[in-house]
Amino acid sequence: MTSSEWPTSILGQALVEYLCNKTSMTPERCQSMRNHTDVQLRENFVALKSFYDTMSVETYSVQPAMSITDLLCNVGGCLGLWLGLSVLSFCEVFHFVVELLQAALQMFSLCPTKPKM
Repeated sequence: MTSSEWPTSILGQALVEYLCNKTSMTPERCQSMRNHTDVQLRENFVALKSFYDTMSVETYSVQPAMSITDLLCNVGGCLGLWLGLSVLSFCEVFHFVVELLQAALQMFSLCPTKPKM
């Protein structure tokens, strides 16, 4: 790690002018920075150099597994299947009850009745 005094007096004043002209700094703040001494500017500015371990860039993106259309189609398909099975089951139970009643009526009508005396 190395260090040195930065910025120099000329560069410090140039940085202050750049910040005042290119940023949305208030005029009062600009005037305050212009009145700073070289020592105060060195205490308030820093030059930082960062080095990366590798220059590769990894990009992560998130995508949904299903779109809304696919979801609605799947839910509608399952709902249609279960509704169809429910209606079919109801019809089979109804048909069974009707056949059971027919068999019971035939059995009672074929039974011999006791003769009256």
